[in-house]
Amino acid sequence: MKLYVITFVLMLVMSCSFRKDTAPIDGQIIRTFNLKAVYTYLYEQTPGTSELMEKYRFFKTKLSELEKSKGKSDESLRKHYLEEIDKIESRNDIIKEKILNLVKRNVRQVSIRNGYDIVLNGDTSVLYSRNTFDITSEILQEIKQNVTKNSLIWK
Repeated sequence: MKLYVITFVLMLVMSCSFRKDTAPIDGQIIRTFNLKAVYTYLYEQTPGTSELMEKYRFFKTKLSELEKSKGKSDESLRKHYLEEIDKIESRNDIIKEKILNLVKRNVRQVSIRNGYDIVLNGDTSVLYSRNTFDITSEILQEIKQNVTKNSLIWK
């Protein structure tokens, strides 16, 4: 009896150890990627975004200083700062949407080419995943191949 139990345990361990890291789960191939890392990379590569963020910080700082002084005579200046901040946020929303659309297109291309059924945002919604399931570098490589430096997002 002891021999049967040991044989069974060894067979079970061996069958688990031969499982490939990229094996489908219930017939589906699931991968993750880090959307935040890809987004940050693309945002930083987008011409004009560093200046946009500098302007944003400038107006936020000025608004904060103005609100600390509590001067009622500065209402028009306060309104001006808020309008500038709103313009910057609107421009930033447009850039964000274009970046996300670019990422979605490239994730789709990589997924179709490699036969992935599901790709999850690994930086927020996956509690655990082996590194072999992370395709972030593959997504970045795809984007770099498809997009030139001067036409990153808005062309």
